[in-house]
Amino acid sequence: MNSTASKPDGKFLSRLFFKVLPAQIFLLMLTGINNMVDGLAGSNFIGADAMSSIGLYPPFQMIWLAIGSG
Repeated sequence: MNSTASKPDGKFLSRLFFKVLPAQIFLLMLTGINNMVDGLAGSNFIGADAMSSIGLYPPFQMIWLAIGSG
């Protein structure tokens, strides 16, 4: 029995990881900027007290995105 046949190919996975890494970094930065802009715009329209309650949403959004992206 050949023991090397059951080992996963690490080169394929690392190549795939580095291929999609720039897109992942870009999307995370875009999400962060979006959250900051939403916070600034929202606080100007609804006030700081209401924004403090809305500020609880982004952590849940990140959890849902993490679960959804698998």
